[in-house]
Amino acid sequence: MRVLFVGLLICMTTACGGPRSPQYHQKLVVLGIDGLDPNLVSQFMHEGKLPNMRKLAAGGTLQRLETTPSPDASAWASFATGMNPGKHGIFGNESKSLPSGTSFWTVAGNTGVRSSVLMVPMTFPPEQVRNGELLAGAPTPDLRRSFYYFSSDVRDEEGLHAADGGIRHALAFDSNVANSRVEGPAGLSLPVTVFWNRSGRSATIEIDGNSIRLDEGEWSKWIDIDFQANPFSHQHGLIEFCLVRATSSLALYASPIHWNPNRPPEPLSWPTAFAADVFERVGPYRTLVWSEATAALDAGLIDERLFLDDAQRAFDDRTQVILQRLETNTWDLLVGQVDTLDHIQHVMWRLMDASHPGYDRAAAARFGETIEQMYRRADAFVGAVAAHLPGGTPLLVLSGYGSHGVTRTFDLHQWLALEGMTGKAILTGTGGIILTPAGRAVEDHLVARLTAELDPATRSPIVTAVYRREAVYSGPQTPNAPDLQLGLAPGYRIGTGASVLTTNHRKWSADHVFLDYRSVPGVLISNRPSTTNNPRVVDIAPTVLQHFGVPIPREVDGRPLF
Repeated sequence: MRVLFVGLLICMTTACGGPRSPQYHQKLVVLGIDGLDPNLVSQFMHEGKLPNMRKLAAGGTLQRLETTPSPDASAWASFATGMNPGKHGIFGNESKSLPSGTSFWTVAGNTGVRSSVLMVPMTFPPEQVRNGELLAGAPTPDLRRSFYYFSSDVRDEEGLHAADGGIRHALAFDSNVANSRVEGPAGLSLPVTVFWNRSGRSATIEIDGNSIRLDEGEWSKWIDIDFQANPFSHQHGLIEFCLVRATSSLALYASPIHWNPNRPPEPLSWPTAFAADVFERVGPYRTLVWSEATAALDAGLIDERLFLDDAQRAFDDRTQVILQRLETNTWDLLVGQVDTLDHIQHVMWRLMDASHPGYDRAAAARFGETIEQMYRRADAFVGAVAAHLPGGTPLLVLSGYGSHGVTRTFDLHQWLALEGMTGKAILTGTGGIILTPAGRAVEDHLVARLTAELDPATRSPIVTAVYRREAVYSGPQTPNAPDLQLGLAPGYRIGTGASVLTTNHRKWSADHVFLDYRSVPGVLISNRPSTTNNPRVVDIAPTVLQHFGVPIPREVDGRPLF
């Protein structure tokens, strides 16, 4: 019996559950920096402002990376699977579940590659990754799908504001005290009390047993709140407040309610306990991927300084998670994504372009270098990652698409109505057109009219291409794609306006999803030289698999780059 016990003990501490000897000795890191634009990268690199990316490229690759039609979530799905959207089924920025097909980290994990996958888009709900860990990215929801705005100087704005997705409440102060509420899931809410210190230009907010004092222009830390239907039903969330103003009137912004990663309402990671483990190691972090207050800034509820204060913290949230997992060294493959730069570009582009209709000289004097500064922060992050890696470790830095300024809005609904297409064409949210049987009869005419449409102000095309689905997609999911996908010229986006074409004065001043995908490529920077002059986002998955000697699935469309 003693011999048997010793044998079992040896088994338990080696092959039967103890630390596993790594099967793979090579490592690989893939960093997605959402929205990293090849033109700006080249400009800033030439000016000496991106030394770490320049050093990376000097030993390998700096190339434009072909994206997918309607570049957004579809590009990240192609990144993960190595397949075109006609196979994975994501054709725009749909917030559906996982794409069809198998991610490269899952394929690699099945052969023994240890992976750490962190906040990559299209990974919610989290898949089970053999030999790996995964912290979900988009489309992870929040508890209420809205932000909150409390104001004392407007009395008629209570309720959901459809244009920006925020919930607004009027504050009625009595002896400098006002009561309101934060709506949560399933009809639940929590009372909020605001105590206004007028002379001190500050306020104290009480919610769910927490008391937070804020000076004007200050953000709170993350606050743990609990929506309790009964003693046995809890939904824990994290919320932050910003005291926008507290002088002659008071305005208070509250973020969407993020899931508490220590106690999420649904699994947020694989293994399920991984999200809580990260929470224990780095503290509270954002689980709603688009957490930056772009909608509130665009609506004029907060200003650029308040927006950027929080956006910088969002960048820190993402990068600290990646750096912490990098330091564990318990992985062969690490894949992480940071999206703050893309979100900042969407609303701050106007301040680095004096010709943009939304340009504001005073704001530009203060914030005109914001985008450059974010590129420099991203570069410093790349340097920090590179410093952690053993010499010779391949490091790929990429974006699924770039960005362009938006100066004009094209109201496709109005245009189709004027063309007599009402009842013949249905629009998707990302520039796709689904044709009814009556619409199919005039498809060729519609394509010809769209590509012939000129902007009266410039006499230049608004639409540079209309892609028929069979021309750009292949695979079993192709019938689910829009019949037509518009590719707008740089400077345009689809939206609504008083006329078909409207000058864009909004703070939302840059985009990528509606553009002709040929005009908005991503970027690939690597310390390994590429074997092709035309890399594509679908090529990343087979590149990773080949690095580990893992057979590439037959359905993969991409080809290894190294």
